[in-house]
Amino acid sequence: MVKITEIVDFFKTSWYTKTGLGAAIVFVTIAGIGWHESLKQTTIGLFFIYLIIGLVWGWMRRPPRTSKHKIGFLVSISCADDTTSQQLQEDFIRPLRQLMKSGKTGYAFQFINLPQFLAREVEDVEQAEAMRIRTRANFMLYGNVRKRLIGGKSTHVIHLEGIVLYRSISELVNRDLATEFTELLPRRIHISGENDILAFQFTSEWTEIVVRYVLGIAFGLSGELDYSESLLNDSLQQLANKNQDFPIYRKLKERIPLRLSEICQARINWLYMEWMKTRVLDIWDDIEIRLKEVHPAHQNSPDMIYCEAMLHIVKYRDSRLPLTKMKKIGKDGDAVWHLNMAFLYAYNGNLRNAARHYNQAALIEIHPETIAQVESFMVWIIEQDPKQKHLFYCLGFFNWKIKGDEVQARKDFESFLELPLSEVFSKEKQLVQTWMSEM
Repeated sequence: MVKITEIVDFFKTSWYTKTGLGAAIVFVTIAGIGWHESLKQTTIGLFFIYLIIGLVWGWMRRPPRTSKHKIGFLVSISCADDTTSQQLQEDFIRPLRQLMKSGKTGYAFQFINLPQFLAREVEDVEQAEAMRIRTRANFMLYGNVRKRLIGGKSTHVIHLEGIVLYRSISELVNRDLATEFTELLPRRIHISGENDILAFQFTSEWTEIVVRYVLGIAFGLSGELDYSESLLNDSLQQLANKNQDFPIYRKLKERIPLRLSEICQARINWLYMEWMKTRVLDIWDDIEIRLKEVHPAHQNSPDMIYCEAMLHIVKYRDSRLPLTKMKKIGKDGDAVWHLNMAFLYAYNGNLRNAARHYNQAALIEIHPETIAQVESFMVWIIEQDPKQKHLFYCLGFFNWKIKGDEVQARKDFESFLELPLSEVFSKEKQLVQTWMSEM
């Protein structure tokens, strides 16, 4: 004879499974028939009971969903038995949840821990992605914990994988983030029974730092620089007291400053675009400060050298240092490099070399926005600095050969010919007269 307690225990453990659903239907049907004889003939009554059971079963099996304006972090880790599951909750899940909620950015996270009956259904990446979509999570940590005898000792074997999806960035970038997330995650760990509490907590800390790091990158790529910077600084601060001999912590300690430098570069680019629109000179004070914050590994990148060149021209009226640096990064196939070289040579009065670089740039496809910016900048320099009136030569050549605007080119050349510089630029004046006759 089956005891009531056995039935209760069965439904406690199996209610959420299909077996539990089937057992509930059978149990209610038998109990109902015994209680109310008319149900034998009442098909509608049976159907109504089955429908209620099915709806309740389906409703109780629904995974939680990420709220709007929250970053969903989903954990789906299945365990072989209830004892392991309880230990995982106490020593890994709970510390991880607390860590995720700590720091300046903790308020933005929604931590979702799947119950075991759902976690056991997630066995591969396709099932994991389907569950991530159902919960609307941005991050998912999934895997399993099993007990094994290794070296004669009872050992927890943890296998973890990660998924990342941030809506504001492209699918390709999401794949790159997922690769880095998985690379830095604690993917396969053996924890012996002797130090399992400390090891589980260490794994929680490790996972949490990696999540903040990867999410910081995602926010940076989507343009949310302030929040990205906060997340990365949180990660860096947490690493301060960690053992740097641990390979993953060492990698993170090396990578985070580079990521913060990338944010700094993004801010510089934004400030530069603001200056292009407003011509407010004070912006260059902010750019100069930011340039000093760029990581040494990025200081010689073309974009930073171009920006530094602009700083020296606009703020200090000096082209010598920028020209020296620009020569070192020589990029013959890059139109922007040729345009910058042409301007710097022209600023120094070397119009011959300037024309040579403009000719090289004319052979390469140039974005229309770049053409507009170059022309606008030269006009602004001529207006701001009376000593640079000879730039009308370059402006005319640029409009003629690159922009294809012969009307404006003729006007610029005429302005150059009117300058009282016959001795200094006599050859250039002769060339201009020849060019104008060819138009």
